[in-house]
Amino acid sequence: MSLKIYRHTLAYIGLFVFLFFVFMLDFRTSLFHNVYLAYVWALSGIIFIWYGCNVKVSKVMSNVVMIWFITILFIIFTFNLSYIIKYIFSLILLYCFYKTGGTKDQTVKVLAFFGIIFTLATFLFYIYPQIYNESIVPKLEEYLRVTALNMMRTKRYPGLTGHYSTNGTYLAIGFGAIFSLIVSKNYKKNNYILLIFLILTLGALLMIGKRAHLVFAFVSSIWVYWLYSKNKHTRFLNIVAIISVLIILFFVFAEQFPVLKNTFDRFYETAKEGTFLMSRDIFYKAAFKKFIDNPLFGSGWRTAVDYLEHDVHNIYIQLLAETGIIGFSIFVGLIVYGVVIGIKVLLKLSKVEMKSSLVVFSVYYIFFFTLYGFTGNPLYDEQPFYIYMICYGSLIYYKNKMLVQNRRKANDLYINFS
Repeated sequence: MSLKIYRHTLAYIGLFVFLFFVFMLDFRTSLFHNVYLAYVWALSGIIFIWYGCNVKVSKVMSNVVMIWFITILFIIFTFNLSYIIKYIFSLILLYCFYKTGGTKDQTVKVLAFFGIIFTLATFLFYIYPQIYNESIVPKLEEYLRVTALNMMRTKRYPGLTGHYSTNGTYLAIGFGAIFSLIVSKNYKKNNYILLIFLILTLGALLMIGKRAHLVFAFVSSIWVYWLYSKNKHTRFLNIVAIISVLIILFFVFAEQFPVLKNTFDRFYETAKEGTFLMSRDIFYKAAFKKFIDNPLFGSGWRTAVDYLEHDVHNIYIQLLAETGIIGFSIFVGLIVYGVVIGIKVLLKLSKVEMKSSLVVFSVYYIFFFTLYGFTGNPLYDEQPFYIYMICYGSLIYYKNKMLVQNRRKANDLYINFS
C-alpha cells in the first residue's frame, strides 16, 4: 500500500515537472540556461510519470497507437534532433496514458492550476504593464522580447508568455481543465470557486484579442457539455440559458471594462478591412504550390519553415504540402479517429456512474485541437501537441476500460442465465 502511495506521489510530481517544462517554453534559457538541461528536466518528469504509473511495456499494442509510433518516420528523416526528441517525448506520453490512464484526474487538476496562473498573470500585467515590461520581458527568449513589447503596446496581452497566441493556447487549456472539473462533478465542494476562475479565464480570453482560441474553446466546451448528459433536450435548454446569461453579462461588464471587447473588435476590424485571414491565404497558396510539386510524399516535415520562415497556420494544408497525400491521410485519419473515439467514450460515460474529469477534458481538448488546426499550428508547436497526446492516450485507455467492463457484464449475464 505504501509503495502504491509513493508511486502515485512520484507520478504527480513528474506531471508537474513535465508541465512546468511545457508551459515555461518562452523562459527556458533564463530558467535552464541550456536547452539540453531543459530536455533533461523534461525527461526526468516523464520518467517519474512512467515509474509512478507503473507502466508495463507489452508486445501487444493498440493499432492506432502503433500507427502513431510509425509516424515518427516522417520526423526522423528531417535529421533534426530537436524535432525528434520532442516527438519521442510525445509518443512516450501517449503510450503511458494509453496503458494506465497516467495520473488520471490529477492531470486535469494540475492543468487547471497552470491555467489559473496564466489567467491571473494576464490580468496582473494588464493592470500593471510596467511589471511585465521591466521584470518579465528581460527573462524571455531573446527572439521574443521585441515581439512581447509590441504585443503590450497594441493591447494583445501575452500574459506570462512572449506572445498572445501562446497565452491564448494556455488559457484555452486552463479553461477546458476548469470546465471539466465542474462538469464532471468530481469536486462539488469547490464548484463555486472553480466557476469564478472559469469566468475569469473566459474574461482573459476575451481581452487578449485571440479570435480562434476564444471561439474554439467556447464551441468545444458547449459541445462537450451537451454530449455529457443523459437528457440531451434538457441540456440543450440549459445551454441556451447559459449563453443568454453570458451575453447579458458581457454587455454589462464590457461597458465598464472595454478591454473585454478586444477580441470582438478584432473580428470587426479584420472583416471591415477584408483581412479576416490575416495574410494566411498567402501561406496557404505557397503550401499548395509545394503540394502540387510533390503530391505523393510532400516536401518533407517542417520544410514550410524554410520557405515561409514559420508554419502554415493550418495543419491540414501543411500536412498536404510536407507529407503529401500519404502522410496527410495517416495524420488526418488519426485526428478524425480521436474525435470519433472521444464522442463514443463521452456518450458512454454519460450513461454510467463513473465520473472522470480526464475524459471530459480529453474530449474537450481533442475537439479544440482539431478545430484550432484550421487556423493554427497545434500539431507542430510542442506545448499543445504534448497535451493532445496525453488526451489521446487517455481516451484509448478509457475506451478499452469500458470494453472490459462490458465484457464482464456480458459474462455475468451469461452465467446468471446458464
